[in-house]
Amino acid sequence: MKIEKLTENKIRILLKNEDIKDKNIDLHTIMTKAIESQGFFLEMLHQAEEQLGFYTDGCKLLIEAYSSPDNDFVFTITKYLEAEDTVTLPRKRVVPKRKKVNVSSKHFIFSFEDFEAFCSLCTFLNHSKISARGLANQISLHEYNSTYYLVINGLNNKNLCYKTLFSIFSEFGKFVDTSSSFENKLLEHGRITIKHNALYTGIKYFA
Repeated sequence: MKIEKLTENKIRILLKNEDIKDKNIDLHTIMTKAIESQGFFLEMLHQAEEQLGFYTDGCKLLIEAYSSPDNDFVFTITKYLEAEDTVTLPRKRVVPKRKKVNVSSKHFIFSFEDFEAFCSLCTFLNHSKISARGLANQISLHEYNSTYYLVINGLNNKNLCYKTLFSIFSEFGKFVDTSSSFENKLLEHGRITIKHNALYTGIKYFA
């Protein structure tokens, strides 16, 4: 098992085939049950704490798991402070960017430099009176080259707040595109972090 520190708040854990066999890890169980409740996961966190000083007490964890082309198993673990710490962060003043968004489209993509920027957006929305409910048919979050992309499909332009919401998105991130070709690139080369209801999920777990 190899553990490497990506940032102060993120690590990657690589389980080789021999690790999986030695520890009798059931990959089906990993994918279908809560990872946090499994003993081997607690063991990994303990080793990360001892080897890298990666302490997770009092933090929320985002756990991403996938198989590599070599059939190894890779975990990416990102930690966040609990809500009582995050809500004290100063709220960002919303100032619309000069770059205009073509709101006649039904498909939009916004980028965020990291997952923490997306969480800051969710925190702001959680403490504002502006609701993103009913904004679109589908909203998903993708990771590609360490950048996160919020993909909005089927915009409901009857939502009276959608222009304000787009201004807020542009404050925390950046408007990228209105075409589906870039989404296809994300689906082919990137990784889906939150498949459905990305804003609702982000607000529920990370705001």
